[in-house]
Amino acid sequence: MKHIFSHKTYPSLRRDLLGFSFDIPVALEPTPVYKPSKWAVGGSRYAFVEIGPVTDGTREIGFKKPSSLVVASNISNMQGRTAAELSRSITASFSKLYDFADLFVLDTFRPDSDNVVALQNADVLSEVMDSLLESRRFYDSAKPILVRVSPSISQTALQDIIHYLRMSDADGIIAGYDCFSPELVTRVYAITGGRFPLIACGGINNPAKADEILKAGADMIQISRYGTQRIIKHLEKTAAASETAAHKEKK
Repeated sequence: MKHIFSHKTYPSLRRDLLGFSFDIPVALEPTPVYKPSKWAVGGSRYAFVEIGPVTDGTREIGFKKPSSLVVASNISNMQGRTAAELSRSITASFSKLYDFADLFVLDTFRPDSDNVVALQNADVLSEVMDSLLESRRFYDSAKPILVRVSPSISQTALQDIIHYLRMSDADGIIAGYDCFSPELVTRVYAITGGRFPLIACGGINNPAKADEILKAGADMIQISRYGTQRIIKHLEKTAAASETAAHKEKK
């Protein structure tokens, strides 16, 4: 298990998740790949940073990744008109980025256009994911693959997707993208019972929202880099107070 250090650690904030030991349950939300200076800010202060979507696997990242920085590559490129075409396109990007990224994110709700096949359907998603998981078998290390779902997803579709993910070798689910949705986190948690890695994303821009989302059942949160300092300082202050109180009770 790879250990990811922050400048100071608190046991109550540590998360052993996705094959990593993160000292802080805060990751950076999706950031365009063409702005490396934007997503590199913060370094190991984030559990991981997500870049993308990477719509062309042949595109150069243009950034030398520090070993302490965990990078998630969003590979939700929409270049297929059928499930088979989409599967080939995404798997190609996945393979070309495998040596660069530490984990991968597949969105199920990119806006449809030009009759592009939607992934917010368990049958289509399973075809794409099966291809990714099969491709992953040929590498020495199995890097995590997570699936992001939208707050607008129907309960039936959500249940079908989570059922498939848990039956397959998928590694976790990300709830949300660009809007605050504790309700979606609650829905996902109710289905998984907390037995499947759950990361929340979208509109988490202050300490109160971070607390609400984590209490709803998220193992980790993805936030904008603009809210990083306030949220991390709040979590660390809360953890310090809690751990100090627990220590005093033991005496």
